[in-house]
Amino acid sequence: MLKNKRNTCLSEPEKKADGSMSKNDVRDFLLGKSKETLVKMLLEQCEEDDRLNRHLIAMSAKTN
Repeated sequence: MLKNKRNTCLSEPEKKADGSMSKNDVRDFLLGKSKETLVKMLLEQCEEDDRLNRHLIAMSAKTN
């Protein structure tokens, strides 16, 4: 179980025997999360990734 900086528990997607994960594994993991959790995960990542932050701000500005 992963804990982020706010001590929110996030279940890890299961790894294969060799430790690898496919895009489909990650997709299935994300599909199992609520919209609220996904938004929280994105916003937390934006704190670490300026490029992602700018990209999401630009996308938001286009829809408003």
